[in-house]
Amino acid sequence: MFVIRAGSAEGRRTPPPDRQHPTGHPDHTARHHIRPDQALLYRLNGDRNPLHSDPAVATAAGLPGPILHGLCTYGVAARTLLHSVAGGDPGRVRRISARLSAPLFPGDTLTVLVWHRPGGAFFQALDGRGRPVLDRGVLDLR
Repeated sequence: MFVIRAGSAEGRRTPPPDRQHPTGHPDHTARHHIRPDQALLYRLNGDRNPLHSDPAVATAAGLPGPILHGLCTYGVAARTLLHSVAGGDPGRVRRISARLSAPLFPGDTLTVLVWHRPGGAFFQALDGRGRPVLDRGVLDLR
């Protein structure tokens, strides 16, 4: 479960693990327009969290409006990696990991930056303002 501004299970925020961020220009950049109704469509997978669909609930949580499911954001980034690093072959993907660092809002743009490395890639995903929404991303190939 991800609870905004709640910190760890002990109630305090823990720093993310230290991992080097790639330097230089990314080897691949993909921009994806997120449909304004994407969170409502994604609910068909069974996630009924009102934070993704009800403006009153989102506002009460301190957000300007409903947010996109983190797993949907992650899935858009993973599809970019599948095609830009693994040649479209899911059998080549061993592991994908990333830190969800901020919410993405329906109607926004998701920009996925990919830096190739031996055995896979590093990646980061940004919202339309350039704020990281997925950070410290790693793709390992088989």
